Formats: sequence, C-alpha cells, structure tokens
Amino acid sequence: MSWPLVPVALLILTCTMPLFRGAWLRRPLCCDSLASTVQKNTHAWKLWEHTLGGGRYVLAPMVNGSELPYRLLLRRLSKGSLRLCYSPMLYASKVIQQAADGSLSQHFLASSQEDRPLVVQLASNDPHELAGAARLVAPFSDGVCLNLGCQQWFAERCKLGAFLLEDPELCARLVSALAETLRELETPKAVCCKIRLLAGPTTEARA
Repeated sequence: MSWPLVPVALLILTCTMPLFRGAWLRRPLCCDSLASTVQKNTHAWKLWEHTLGGGRYVLAPMVNGSELPYRLLLRRLSKGSLRLCYSPMLYASKVIQQAADGSLSQHFLASSQEDRPLVVQLASNDPHELAGAARLVAPFSDGVCLNLGCQQWFAERCKLGAFLLEDPELCARLVSALAETLRELETPKAVCCKIRLLAGPTTEARA
C-alpha cells in the first residue's frame, strides 16, 4: 500500500526544513563580501541581480528530487526567501528526443510562472547536442547550467559530469557552444557550470 501524499510531503518537509534553513540552500558567506567588490554594471552582476533574482537562498539540482512540485513547495514555504531553483540534471540527448516526440514539457519541464527564476541543468559531452538542448529549454528557464560535477559511475562510463574535467579543451568547447547559443536569444539567459573536482586528475590517478 502506498503512503498518502500528504504524510509523505510532511515527512519530506520534516527532513528537509532544517537543511533549508541551513547551509545546503544558503549562499556561501564569502559571496556577500565578494558581491561588494563586484562592479554592479557588469554583465554577470546584472544577470545575477535581475535575471536570477539575486536571492540569498538557492535550491540545488537534485536528481529525482527537484522537480516542479518540490520546487513550488519550497518556494511557498520560504515566503519569498528562496529566489532561485535548479531543475534536476537532464540529459541533453533525452531533451532533444522528447522535443521530437512532442512530450518535452510533460516529461521534463512542466513549468509554472510561479517557478521563476529557474536554471535548467544539462548533461552532455557534445557541444552541438548541448546547444540544441539549451535552445529547447531556454523558453522554460532563466539560465542553463552545464553539469561538470556528477561523479556517479554512469557519468564516468558516458564521460559526463565531473569526468569531463579530464578534457579541459572539450569543457571549453561545451561552455562556448552553450554561451553562443543563449547569446542569440532576445531575452538574456545566464550560463553557469556545476563543478566538482575529483580526487585525481585522471581515472588512473584515482584508482
């Protein structure tokens, strides 16, 4: 027998609210001092303040966690304190496939005007594929994030996430393709990367 939805939601809230008040969703303290040194007329600062809301709290991307219902739940509970949310990591190849099937919104990017600003996180090792997926998700989001941080076994097998850092030239091409694609749009979109450094620079060094 499956649990009723409301008790499950309450259980989730009970477990996550201490984290929500704490470090997981809190912008690092160094950002406050760093922000004071940044010229407020720079492009990056304008994107952070105006496009992404400039909030103190951010909901990080969580696979099978940070879908639309969960994002809306935390936005409402935070009473405006949570200004920016990330989608779960989406495979760029699957985004393109679902767009071709006509089910992109249904399966990946169910959206709501209440759920903005929103950054969509993509995983890919192909600049052309990443650019195509970014173009598709742009109408649903205020920015696109390239995942350079996933350290799971499937990321290593497919050369995604943190394992892309073993090829800096490929990383540069991916970021360039993403930035150039979003620059063509009328509405400004942020470009960012989630980065996690592994224990060694190569698979052999980490063995």
